[in-house]
Amino acid sequence: MSNKIGKRGESIFSTIISRFIEPEGQYLEPWFMDSKFPSVDFYVDLLNYPSKRGFFFASVKTTTTGYSGDNKKLLITVDKNELAALKNLPCRFIFLVLMKNRNQDIL
Repeated sequence: MSNKIGKRGESIFSTIISRFIEPEGQYLEPWFMDSKFPSVDFYVDLLNYPSKRGFFFASVKTTTTGYSGDNKKLLITVDKNELAALKNLPCRFIFLVLMKNRNQDIL
């Protein structure tokens, strides 16, 4: 996967997860981790939780190859070492498929 596709997926994730929803406002605030933690792309704050501070880590995986022939599996790979590094963290994997249609990215 090219870095351009990965950066596009990270941008889409950040935009979608931080959207403003009426009437409460923003529920999640993503913080891009850059290269500080190679296996984690975002630290995500859960907003509007007055009693405790909620958060999770997100690892965003993006592909343009789509799904398998039976449409049951994403054609995406996750390194076993990366999974082991994230095993004990509150982490979510986010999988995005970018498909071309008339010069537009479609999720």
